[in-house]
Amino acid sequence: MKGVVVIGLFAVLLAAGAAEPGAELSGSGVQLPGEQLPERAQVRSEGRPLRETAQSSGQRRPVPSGVVRQHQPEPSGQQLPVSPREAELRAKWDSIARPPRAAGHEAMRFETERLEAGEIAEAAEPPSYRFVWHNEGRTPLVVTRVTTSCGCLTTAYDKRPVPAGGTGRLTATYHPRRHPGHFDRRIFVYTQLSERQPTAVLSLTGTVLPDADRSADYPVAAGSLRLRRGEVRFEGDRVQTERIACCNAGERPRLLRADTLLTPPCITLTGDPERLEPGAEGDLVIRFDPAKLAGPLPPRAVLVIDGGEVPPRQRTVTVRFGAAND
Repeated sequence: MKGVVVIGLFAVLLAAGAAEPGAELSGSGVQLPGEQLPERAQVRSEGRPLRETAQSSGQRRPVPSGVVRQHQPEPSGQQLPVSPREAELRAKWDSIARPPRAAGHEAMRFETERLEAGEIAEAAEPPSYRFVWHNEGRTPLVVTRVTTSCGCLTTAYDKRPVPAGGTGRLTATYHPRRHPGHFDRRIFVYTQLSERQPTAVLSLTGTVLPDADRSADYPVAAGSLRLRRGEVRFEGDRVQTERIACCNAGERPRLLRADTLLTPPCITLTGDPERLEPGAEGDLVIRFDPAKLAGPLPPRAVLVIDGGEVPPRQRTVTVRFGAAND
């Protein structure tokens, strides 16, 4: 009997050794906004070589007192716990940032789908960057519309059909004012191939250098989270969304979210990005949906921002309903 057990154990060990070496369980594969992306290829913007940044050279640029800068997180070995709800939100973000492309999208070939803007002064005139593409299909291609992941990025593009073998151009203009820190914006290009799925997804990344002390821009304190304002207003008769700019003045990452137990079902509060690194800027995104309203419309509601470093009453956002003169 002991011989049978030994032989069985030996067989199990042999099977384990036959497994593919280095095989590991992967994570969610979801990348949050603001997280480090794979190393970027150096490209030229309108024929101008990119300058070497302090980040790329491995040197730290001194930051004046009070200046809030987006920076890449230092490897601390500590990770915040991920709840099922957070995992669901990450999956939704992944589907938005990297949607499936239209069938036949190979016909539209961009010379590069990713441009690195380098460093931009916040007070500078909005710079423009050109994406060039070629029609490698057999029929003309028409760009029907272009959308972006942020209103700070605008586009202009050829609206005429581009014949097979022809070349088209798309110009993206980034407006840096009031958007200091690292940015990674998406551009979704639609053609007649599909109204719902983009034919191409482009990205523009870079860093906006703040031009002055910005601490006065965030007068409302919610613990280590500083807000540009502490109140929003909705008319109450339709779906509306408001944003509150914020920065993390603490030494630890913050998850931008509301205490769901104290939040009315008709209001949601999320973060853009969801995880805010120390010294980084982002937005609280507050959405009102009257279809989820339980009972009559109240004159106001109070949202409690998640985070236990200070009492709940010291980390709130007030939501008011009705016209401003009501």
